[in-house]
Amino acid sequence: MMKTHHNDKSPRAGGCVAAAMLLLLSCGASAGQKTWYRSPSLSIMTGYIYEPKSSHTLDKWLDGLGQKMDADRWAKDFKEAGADYLIFYDKWIDGLVFHDTKTTSYKTKRDFLKDLAPACRRRGLRLVIYFNALSDGNPQFARWAVRDRRGRPIVFSQRWPTPYQTLHSPFRKVSVEQVRELLTGYGKIDGVWLDIFGERLNTNSTWVAKGYQKMYGRDFTKASGASLAEFNARTLAGYLDEVRALADKHQPQMVWTANGSAARMPAGGAWAKWVGPRLDYLSVEGHSLAKNERVARLAWASPKPVEIGLLLNSSWFTPLGEAAPPACMTPHQAIAATAVAVCQGASVYLALTPGHGGVFGEDLKVAKAVGAWFRTVEPVLRGARPYADVGILLGSREGGAAAEEALALQNALTGAGAAARVLADGRAESLGRLPAVLLPQCARLDDAQVDRLRQYVRQGGRLIALGHASMLDGLGRKRKDYALGDVFGARYKGAAVAGRHGAMTVVKVDSEYSREFRAANLVDGLPTAWASGGTPMPHWAEIILGEAVDVARVELVSRQGPYRVTDVDFEAHDGKSWKLLKKVRNAPKRLISAAFDSPVRTRRVRIRILKELYQGKDRQYADVEAVRIYDKTGRERATNRASVPLTATTKEAKKALAGGVGISPAVVRLEPTEAEVLAKLDAPGQWPAVLRNRFGKGQAILVAAAESSLRNNRAFWIALRKLALGEPTVQCGQSDRYLVVLTRVADGHVLHVVDRHAARKPYKPQPVSVTLAVGRLGGIAQPKAVSGRLLKTTSAGGRITLEIQADPAASIVLR
Repeated sequence: MMKTHHNDKSPRAGGCVAAAMLLLLSCGASAGQKTWYRSPSLSIMTGYIYEPKSSHTLDKWLDGLGQKMDADRWAKDFKEAGADYLIFYDKWIDGLVFHDTKTTSYKTKRDFLKDLAPACRRRGLRLVIYFNALSDGNPQFARWAVRDRRGRPIVFSQRWPTPYQTLHSPFRKVSVEQVRELLTGYGKIDGVWLDIFGERLNTNSTWVAKGYQKMYGRDFTKASGASLAEFNARTLAGYLDEVRALADKHQPQMVWTANGSAARMPAGGAWAKWVGPRLDYLSVEGHSLAKNERVARLAWASPKPVEIGLLLNSSWFTPLGEAAPPACMTPHQAIAATAVAVCQGASVYLALTPGHGGVFGEDLKVAKAVGAWFRTVEPVLRGARPYADVGILLGSREGGAAAEEALALQNALTGAGAAARVLADGRAESLGRLPAVLLPQCARLDDAQVDRLRQYVRQGGRLIALGHASMLDGLGRKRKDYALGDVFGARYKGAAVAGRHGAMTVVKVDSEYSREFRAANLVDGLPTAWASGGTPMPHWAEIILGEAVDVARVELVSRQGPYRVTDVDFEAHDGKSWKLLKKVRNAPKRLISAAFDSPVRTRRVRIRILKELYQGKDRQYADVEAVRIYDKTGRERATNRASVPLTATTKEAKKALAGGVGISPAVVRLEPTEAEVLAKLDAPGQWPAVLRNRFGKGQAILVAAAESSLRNNRAFWIALRKLALGEPTVQCGQSDRYLVVLTRVADGHVLHVVDRHAARKPYKPQPVSVTLAVGRLGGIAQPKAVSGRLLKTTSAGGRITLEIQADPAASIVLR
């Protein structure tokens, strides 16, 4: 439930990315995965949290806490709000325990679970326990708390300065024992919801060092970023194995999740490998309409249910007064923020905060309004699957860059008018009913998958392939040529850089937090950022130019927000070693500009980051939006923003490419064998850029560029949609205002329309028109509104237009 203060877009502190926010696509359900959890659904998250920097003491706050709490009334109200389960705070990061634990006296006088657990059972409300396994600021355990390399306690944030523990110290036994108490002392418990689930490894803790030595037989102080990431993941996996064994013995129906897991899975790597398979469902914070919409796109791509948080109150913290904090959302806002999630297959938990005595205020009324809306649409959400014009196939690739790129492709295609979905399992997914399949170059295909795609096209399907797609086998090994070369009607002639812009810039860094905050963001010319991993300072980024230039000035721009790099060394490589060019200390602004006394001829520039401030406080991460390198003429050289225009070679392609379309100069060289060239690169050599080949009853379109360089190229995707699919299945003239989602249900389709303007105050609803291609949907007889209003229906030219009042959301059944 925690708001992220380390990084508002990053899950480092247990929160969500936004943007970040994508998913381990081929990670199957863990062994013995429980079946009670269903998606989409609603739940309530609540309890009592003391604000660490309150003007009143903890003892004063505890006096009379929850004295007016009626556990049965809570359960009744939550059921009325449509909740399937309650997530109750048993232990926040401060370590204060709300059940009658024997492990510490740092607990509440009242055993809240003693009353709440049976009340939930009486009302048919499942109970999930919010629990911090290792972020525990209990002062009685301070002797085990981890400290940074300067000897200072490692805390969550300056606002919430609660220390962390490690699972390699004696604290682990305490944590496991507290879980055992929950599983054995309160009857049926349905799940555990773990927050801030991760080790802090920028530490001089002897406990952590011994744990690393035991696991790897190596010195902790010399650990690489990759080995630290695996050490963290294997530590968490071992803890989960231990507590899940307790659950299997005492509460076999229980499920487990961890905050931020739905955002961490797409990054792949050690966390997804070790921790992900041990979770039963995935959770992530959203707390706004915009963020809920983005992260909900994970849901249908995931083999495990996805849950998103929505805070309805203005504060997580229970006040000293009886009145609950005021709600931060109107019913319209809360319904819209819930609708953008559940119509895309995700569940939502509504976070509420009671007053000191245990009585809720406006937020409960808002939750009940959401519940009333949800009950009307729930029947058309159950079992729904997304309609798609294009399925994005990853084959046997697991997580990492492939997952993130696939979700970026889904967003790009949908924004261009082609409904898209990521295929979670390339082996089991039926391709036959999809009008088109997109194959990224990062997809891994074994021979059976290659043959399935070949048959799909031969039988009438349309395949869109990017870069060197089909050249990676099931293990990620690169083939010498396209495995689907006969389908593409082309040969692979190698990677190249086209155009008048020189070779591409390459970026290397000491570590990456995730693919969302990857190294390439430093030179993409966009407001994206690189974020380092959790390895100790200093961090570094090396920029390798396409050719040697006379470097006269280098700029570093810190990430937007409360981040500021202050101490930097700028270095250049002279062919033999690194040479220090300039030191900057105590930089006061986001932009650091280092002009050199005389230009330095080099291809390689390195920026060593020695210090960064977050909200004015020292920390160990690096967050950088851009690095810019200027030559002596003032030209920026470290940029990959260049684009090469496409020249159409057919009448059809000229129509699709009208208005000017370009792609990155980093391309693959294509040699047509049977394919026709639809477009060439407007650059020396006129290399083929887009090919089309007729194969059996279907066709394949091959594009010379990779997905990583196309994700933000909206003009390209619109042109490609026109070439591969023609007019869109669903059209909305106000796509910036309305989210439109089309789903398949047992006997037809459902059209969901959500008004994003509901997030505004005041909210003024207005009608919107949505047009559908009737033939692609198998005909539409009698559209019927389940929620919202259907104002008018007209038909013309094989399309049906629905005029809809979404106030703030509408669901129209199409049969």
